[in-house]
Amino acid sequence: MAKNTVDAYKIAKEKYAEFGVDADKILETLKKIPISIQCWQGDDIGGFEKDATNISGGILVTGNFPGKPGNIEEFRKDTEKAFSMIPGKKKFALHAMYGDFSSNRINLR
Repeated sequence: MAKNTVDAYKIAKEKYAEFGVDADKILETLKKIPISIQCWQGDDIGGFEKDATNISGGILVTGNFPGKPGNIEEFRKDTEKAFSMIPGKKKFALHAMYGDFSSNRINLR
C-alpha cells in the first residue's frame, strides 16, 4: 500500500504504463491547458458575508462540508495551497460574496 502521494503516483504510473499511457507526458501536456476554478469549490457556496444557512438556488449544497474555511483568510490559504498543487495555468472565478470587507460586513440583499 502507498505511504504517501509520491508512492501512490508511482503505483498509478506503473499501472497506466501497462496500457501504454505515459503519465509524466500527460502531466506535461496538462500544464499547458488552463483550467477554470470556481470560488464555490472552496467553501460550498457559503461565502463570508451572509449566514450560510440561507443558501438557496438551483444546485444542492450544504454549506458545511468538513474542513470548510471559517473566514476569508482560511479561504485564501486553502486556495493558495490548492493552486500550489495544481499544475499549469489557472483562472479563478471569484464572486463578490468572497470580498474582504474586514469587519465592515455588508448586506448583499
